[in-house]
Amino acid sequence: MFIPNKSSNFARFFVKFKYMKIRKNILILFLTFLAGVQCVRAQDVNVPYVMGFEESDSLELKNWVLNPGTNAWKCPDQWCVGTATHNSGKQGLYISDDGGYTAEFDSAQNVQYAYRDILLPKSSYELSFDWRCMGSENACMYAGLAPRSNVENYMVADWQTGRVPNQIANWCNTFGVLKGTSLWKNASMKFTTNGTTVYRLFFVWSSTNKDNNLAMPLGGCIDNVQITSARCPKPKNLTAYATCDSLWVNWEGTSEFYCLEYRKRGKNKWTVITGITKESKILEGLDEGLYDMRVRGVCGGTEQNDTSAYTYLNSFAIFCPEKHCINYVNLYDSTKVLCTAGTYKNPDMNIGVIDYGSDDKYSRHTVNWEPDIYDPRTCNQLPTIPDGELASVRLGNWNNGAEGESVSFFYTADLENAAILLMKYAVVLEDPGHGANDNPRFMLEILNEDGELISPTCGYADFYADVTRQDKGWHSCGKAPGSSSPVSWKEWTTIGLNLEEAGVEDGELLTIRLTTKDCAWSAHFGYAYFTLGCASAKLIGTSCGNDAKLSVAAPNGFKYEWYNKYDSLVSTEQELAVEPSDTTTYRCHLSYKENEECSFDLYSSVRPRFPIAEFDYRYEPSECENKVRFINRSHIMTVFDGDTVHHYDEPCDSYEWDYGTGDIGAEINPVYTFPKQGGIYPVVLTSAISEGRCNDEDTIWITLPYLNDTLISQDTAICEGSYIVFGEKKPRYIGIEGTFYDTLKSVAGCDSIRQINVAVYPQSKTTTPDTTICKGQVLTIGGKTFAHSESAPFPRFYLNQYGCDSVVVCNVTVLDSILPVVIMKDVELSKQNSGEFTIYGTGFERYTITHNGDMKEYPAPQAGDTVLKGYNGGVFVFEFFNELNCSETMTQKMSYPCQDMIFQRWGDVLSVYNSDLIGGQQFKAFQWLKDSVAIPNATLSYYYEAGGLDTTAEYLIQVTTMEDSTFISCPYHPEPYEAPKSQAQKRIENSRLIIEVNGARYNAEGIKED
Repeated sequence: MFIPNKSSNFARFFVKFKYMKIRKNILILFLTFLAGVQCVRAQDVNVPYVMGFEESDSLELKNWVLNPGTNAWKCPDQWCVGTATHNSGKQGLYISDDGGYTAEFDSAQNVQYAYRDILLPKSSYELSFDWRCMGSENACMYAGLAPRSNVENYMVADWQTGRVPNQIANWCNTFGVLKGTSLWKNASMKFTTNGTTVYRLFFVWSSTNKDNNLAMPLGGCIDNVQITSARCPKPKNLTAYATCDSLWVNWEGTSEFYCLEYRKRGKNKWTVITGITKESKILEGLDEGLYDMRVRGVCGGTEQNDTSAYTYLNSFAIFCPEKHCINYVNLYDSTKVLCTAGTYKNPDMNIGVIDYGSDDKYSRHTVNWEPDIYDPRTCNQLPTIPDGELASVRLGNWNNGAEGESVSFFYTADLENAAILLMKYAVVLEDPGHGANDNPRFMLEILNEDGELISPTCGYADFYADVTRQDKGWHSCGKAPGSSSPVSWKEWTTIGLNLEEAGVEDGELLTIRLTTKDCAWSAHFGYAYFTLGCASAKLIGTSCGNDAKLSVAAPNGFKYEWYNKYDSLVSTEQELAVEPSDTTTYRCHLSYKENEECSFDLYSSVRPRFPIAEFDYRYEPSECENKVRFINRSHIMTVFDGDTVHHYDEPCDSYEWDYGTGDIGAEINPVYTFPKQGGIYPVVLTSAISEGRCNDEDTIWITLPYLNDTLISQDTAICEGSYIVFGEKKPRYIGIEGTFYDTLKSVAGCDSIRQINVAVYPQSKTTTPDTTICKGQVLTIGGKTFAHSESAPFPRFYLNQYGCDSVVVCNVTVLDSILPVVIMKDVELSKQNSGEFTIYGTGFERYTITHNGDMKEYPAPQAGDTVLKGYNGGVFVFEFFNELNCSETMTQKMSYPCQDMIFQRWGDVLSVYNSDLIGGQQFKAFQWLKDSVAIPNATLSYYYEAGGLDTTAEYLIQVTTMEDSTFISCPYHPEPYEAPKSQAQKRIENSRLIIEVNGARYNAEGIKED
């Protein structure tokens, strides 16, 4: 065994390592003193190659060479594999000056190597790895890929100069210098092999001078080395957008599937989501905090085939304003925040946010989101975000020019839930020695609704640059770059103000105003970082169950004095521990660390605390996934006097979900995706308090359905020339043969695919004899009716053996419309039978005339007009016929000069006037008419209508004179007739009407009879 000299660097390291308390799970690979270890032969590499430096990779670890060279042990910094740092899993590869216990480097000069020789088939590949390194130009890391023959003779540890040989440095240009960040980054490159050349993948640590001002001298760290096929390219541009409990993650890529992994900062386990088919994913149910995400492509259809390298998005913040009494990171909410910028004398000159990003020296109001970043003007000792916070606001900058700026927050006091106003702040001021009035400064003011300080002592602070102040958290650093003045900076400090004790009323509107200024002479800067928050005026229990000691803790950031019921001081720690039997109500006096005059009291009795695990769930399927949202109702229970139980709304400290699938989660209200095949899953929630010392379980069995995309296939046939409508959301008209698809989404978001196979059957076509129809006539063919207006070939249909309409073409002739013209000339006065008709027109071949029941037929006029004469008035009905006997009817009423010759004798007798009353005319024939229709057997000079005359009718009489002239009387409308009391009796004697009145006999003309 090799025993090093006690005076050597290794001996000093060995002693340091010997007495160090090492955790049992640290795996240290020390190959420093194995001279032959660098001769490990090249091993064929199977792609995709993934090296996470885990215990499960122990066989692959044998192919890695760490710290080669016989003198490598002399270097104080060594490449180790252990648990001190890692980006996933539990282990990583890193530089350590204490054998792997930490990932810090030493101040001595040295160069160390770690490499792996690889032989790959001829193809194109992508190399990717995670890294971080807090070193500077004098202590940094390099990475490279080179043919082994080009670099192997120069890869020897250097424990004297820390210089990297040019032959190796030339192969590091692709990645450049890896330094200056505590965040895990990802680096990648593409390369091509010829199938025969052995390549060396190497990492180089070079340290020429340790920067003693680094808050954390983190050396080179490596994890997740990957070699993938270039055929499966790495996704690009991984971005995210967050709400209170959800992340919308997006990326660019060309893979068939993707695998997305995420974890909350501080957790080792990655949550893995596979089988993603889109370039986006919504993660729901996440807690507020910082998250690391990575995504890779899956090529070939399954996780077992080619996968790309990861694309990373680290430290993405989910910030939920609803969980904070003051949303101090939203500087653009003009209803709750006012930002100003101006000069030293007038910081409120202009209203508005000036923000070019947190790294820009000209930003005057900006938000820091990236954790583990240290302010370089404080010698990298001041973190830009304090412990326990997600973000901070920087007010001011390191650009001089007598600038001044302010930010005011408007806050409505909530004394019941948030009586204590908390502020964390850190100040960086350049000290030019101008004096208190002109030096850079920082001011804090808490104002009431009237614009007055609510507490001149505790609601106000005013700091100016003074490097001589080396107490109460103030420090001095070197001079700022380009300046001759030193920097005075104050570490993160918490102040708290009990608003109720300060006289603030519930619901009162307060203004929290912060102001920073450069020096009045415009050559020196000043700026500050801050966070705002609130706390309940309650003491928080930290013990649980049946602890030997029960404890309670006060808010962080104060000086503490605990007093018992006798008002005796019992502790000055933040946390107080008492016996379980102690039921005393303790008073905790909290005061500012800088100003003990600013103080307030909180009270609490210490009780046993027990976690109660309780949850519910909602089934929320989407995107064809069995998603379940869990609602965590876990809380704290306390016991008074051994038997009185009280449940509080106070949440538990931590949670662990076992979903029954092998996956474990730690979110408060997660949304978990169960397998698509469904089933019954026992979900167990373990809720814990007091760093896990007390926990409780709740189990719910969840039954989930089988989810999958479905395909429904249907065969159908259409006839040639027809179509079907297919598709619900976007209907399509399909009239051709083929297979067509329509996709719908089920309630669970699964694709329901409908497939239709369309066959097209033929039609036949024949011609039938010609058909002639009248204009406007309906034609019925094959049970279908059609109306036609013009002559044309006309198809009719019948069903063939396929059930399709076959076509029979019928040449249809449509006759012209019957368009007769009848011009009537009425009878002239005193000219009997002088009425006439003139007939002409088109579309008919004959016509009839009906008059007084007598019908006569005439042929259609052949040329010119037809004139019919010798009519003496009346109603004439004309009907015109074409060759198909289709007809058109017209009615004409011929007028004539009439003579008033009818009078009414009684209610049932009409008679002709005596001849002397009508000019002595004598008639030899009579014919009575009613409504222009001859009354049968009414041929006397009088007319008797049994039952009475119709007073609604029109009566006429046609008479023939002794000279054989015929004419018709004027119309007569009977009037209602009331008979006298001595009713006349009427009877027919010898065909004559006899009326007997009071014994006297009269004929129809009213002549008395003997």
